[in-house]
Amino acid sequence: MRNDDEGAGARDALVATLAYATLTIAFTWPLVRGLARNLPGDFGDPLLNCWILAWDADHLLRALGGDLTALAGYWNANIYYPHPLALAYSDHLTAQALQILPVYAITRNPLFCYNLLFLSTFVLSGLGMFLFARALTGNRAAAFVAGLAYAFAPYRIGSIPHLQVLSSAWMPFPLFGIRRFFDTRRPRPLAGAAVAWLLQNLSCSYYLIFFSPVLAMYVAWELTARRLWKDVSMLGRLLTAGAAVVLASTPFVVPYITLRRTGFSPRPFEEILHFSADVYGYLTADPNVRVWGGLLRAWPKAENALFPGLTIAVLASIAVVVTWRECLRVSMVRLKPDPTGDADTRDADRRDGRVRLQPDHRNP
Repeated sequence: MRNDDEGAGARDALVATLAYATLTIAFTWPLVRGLARNLPGDFGDPLLNCWILAWDADHLLRALGGDLTALAGYWNANIYYPHPLALAYSDHLTAQALQILPVYAITRNPLFCYNLLFLSTFVLSGLGMFLFARALTGNRAAAFVAGLAYAFAPYRIGSIPHLQVLSSAWMPFPLFGIRRFFDTRRPRPLAGAAVAWLLQNLSCSYYLIFFSPVLAMYVAWELTARRLWKDVSMLGRLLTAGAAVVLASTPFVVPYITLRRTGFSPRPFEEILHFSADVYGYLTADPNVRVWGGLLRAWPKAENALFPGLTIAVLASIAVVVTWRECLRVSMVRLKPDPTGDADTRDADRRDGRVRLQPDHRNP
């Protein structure tokens, strides 16, 4: 029975992936017609990131070929000589370089590799959120819509030139893995969650800082909802996985700290304020958004368009109202005496993160 369920789940994921890939091609058209020669966005950050990807891939391929000295010079990129650690002047994009390594080894075309990565950020974002939402809801349609909302949110259009910012695709995968680990107690989902978390850390330094606390809070929520804070085995495995990710991420953080200590100045405070988001950003759409770009301009500053889209805002509002009403309904059910004597069963359901509103009479 489990194999049948897993087979159906794999087919659903494959169908969703194909759908997201098709929508990505349409969304970015005509990029797919010139993958080896064109670039999306502009010729600023995309070209910089192409150079970073080529530098990373060259050194990783040399290391795989037996030249381990290539790793010693990994952070001393061929720019701003003789200043050290030049790769740490921007995001190092190591995770992205690993993704395109086989393609780069064959083609040696950084533009082609960049475009494949660019397209993959949409497809993987959709797939990851589809898997996580399906695990939460058990509803394929809801999961597919969640994937659409995450992969093609309007505020991603403002980050088209910034591959590292678009590379938030790994975020849903740790959440999905953690959810599966709590449901099955098997080590493989936890290991997958750890790998995905590490890939997210190595994709964008912003998300290393922003997403890690969110993941920790989600783990705490699962432990609380399932009443597992006293489960020593569960806590031990979670802490071990977390420690492994921290240890693996540290070598990619140290060069940035070292660079700061050698006198590399931070951004001026005025520049930080200029590029910081504001709550008005949620009422600001990127000018390139066809429907809302010319209408929602509450905070028309660079990189401050955070409008999530009307459809997802309406769906989210409906979900909040429905969930609130459901919570009130569940509270009323819990206040009633249990005429069937199934209190232990309902306690077990709550520990699993589920609530059974009606008694189950299948096993009298």
